[in-house]
Amino acid sequence: MAENAQEQLLGYLLDALEDDERQQLQQELANDPYLRQQLKTLRAALQPMEPTREPVEPPPGLARRTCRLVAAHAAGPEGPEDPRPAPAGRLHAMRSDASLDGESSRFSWIDVVAAASILVAASLLIFPALVSSRAQARVTQCASNLHGIYQGLAHYSDAFGGLLPSAPPEDRLGVGGGFAAMLHSTGYLNDPRALLCPGSAMAELPVFVVPAPAQIQAMPEGEQLNEALASLGGSYSMSLGYEEDNSFRGLRNMGRSDFALVSDVPASGSPSFESHNHSGGQNVLFEGGNIRYVSVPVSNVGRDHFYLNAAGQIGPGLNQHDSVIPPAGRVPLVYASNR
Repeated sequence: MAENAQEQLLGYLLDALEDDERQQLQQELANDPYLRQQLKTLRAALQPMEPTREPVEPPPGLARRTCRLVAAHAAGPEGPEDPRPAPAGRLHAMRSDASLDGESSRFSWIDVVAAASILVAASLLIFPALVSSRAQARVTQCASNLHGIYQGLAHYSDAFGGLLPSAPPEDRLGVGGGFAAMLHSTGYLNDPRALLCPGSAMAELPVFVVPAPAQIQAMPEGEQLNEALASLGGSYSMSLGYEEDNSFRGLRNMGRSDFALVSDVPASGSPSFESHNHSGGQNVLFEGGNIRYVSVPVSNVGRDHFYLNAAGQIGPGLNQHDSVIPPAGRVPLVYASNR
């Protein structure tokens, strides 16, 4: 789904989507636990307004009265008649033969049409610029969040001998968002809301909590655990470790400027792994601390795919330079030792 993921989900809940849009969204919801979590969040936010959601019929003649009000306002307040000859530029404004609904008015239908045309033309120029500006602001804020995340990762690696937060595949924290629980529990992520991109439905939550690793491990298997893992990293996901000699290895901070470390959560089941946070690209934090907004998820050096390993699978990398950032939550992972 593109940058308007939140709007699409809202339309889905309000039954305002076209049939083809609804079908496409239902397919994406079936394949993507992160998207289902956003839908659940929006549904909870809308629940208090449900009792007031009733169809309202407009009063009779509303459109006619609105036109008359606009015309009267545009004509200006009535004043004493000016005995002086009117300038030529005011002759059109003083016409009394034009009317709205049979009533005398100095504002003609041609004026209404002209004003409407101007408004439409202005909207075509201004609204796209506003939408583009809003989208760019979201991208910038998400990139700013990644700067903060990088600081936490750098401090973590300093404290743990160069290791970055990662967990083996049999561990519940061995998911794309597991890094957030490890950073938060060790004090290197003070504000969990720094994990939320403005384009995410979770950003609308009044409170966003990152469970401690012990809480994750203690949860019983079921929907609660799956939802917790799907939202664990907020709007971001971090690269898995890699396999070596049939064993899992955690990542080390080697300061590589071309190794994709953290990015916007990629969409599950999407061939392009397009983010739900933005349209047309993703913010990517590289191990060296540099951040780029990319439309093609491949590194400039070595052509490493950010979301697939060297075998074209979602799973641990096949070597220490093979970055693989998975979708949110539990996803089927393919390990080299099991292929």
